[in-house]
Amino acid sequence: RCRMDLYLPAAGEGNGAAVFLIHGGGWKGGDRTQWEDLAGSLAARGYVCASAGYRLVPEVLYPLPVEDIRLAMSLFKDMAEKYNFDPARIGAAGSSAGGHLTALLATISPEDNLGRHPKLASADTRPAAVALYNPVLDFVEEAGGIESAQNFLGGSYEQCSEAYLEASPARRIDHNFPPVLMLYGTDDTLTPVSNCVAMADSLFALGIPCEIALFPGQKHGFGYRLQNSEQKRAALMVGDFFDRYLLKD
Repeated sequence: RCRMDLYLPAAGEGNGAAVFLIHGGGWKGGDRTQWEDLAGSLAARGYVCASAGYRLVPEVLYPLPVEDIRLAMSLFKDMAEKYNFDPARIGAAGSSAGGHLTALLATISPEDNLGRHPKLASADTRPAAVALYNPVLDFVEEAGGIESAQNFLGGSYEQCSEAYLEASPARRIDHNFPPVLMLYGTDDTLTPVSNCVAMADSLFALGIPCEIALFPGQKHGFGYRLQNSEQKRAALMVGDFFDRYLLKD
């Protein structure tokens, strides 16, 4: 599972930036091929893309998947010279559990020991911009209704309160958090848009760019495919978002 699929622009058409993708699946399923459509769309815009896998529940519990994601991002940064992109211009995108891991990655400073593996070559694994499809943002508020979240963290809040707090991106916001785009389907009952209000308020208070987009009729996990008009609109919005924050001088 700890492998990456690369999606490359056509020869000579790279834009000097990259996007790191993290799949969802309740921390217990899914795989890196889920992002094939979006990664292809971004590669067509000139981005070098990597879709990363990670170990899943019940084989491992938190924080080991975070170790996998940080190692993958570090490895991807090491590929910058080979694939002609700037390691300081790497965005990240994730959906659901992958949205959680993406948001969490955006809170981890180089000095933070969360997910630090002895083989981590570069401790600076924070992306420069993040796009989050229907992410889990606050385990204290959300995990009670998501059984897979409790399994990921190793138990209930009463049993694992420190992990619930540490693993919640909404409770780790600081002024170094990158610009963020959050995308929600209006028919998503698992992680509805109301879940992002507290985190968005924290970002706005710090002056961090935060955009929230709604997609009528779309359910949880709608971002993987580019089949209907709303899925295609979301992909265009993600591409435009990364253009604004990764390609600016």
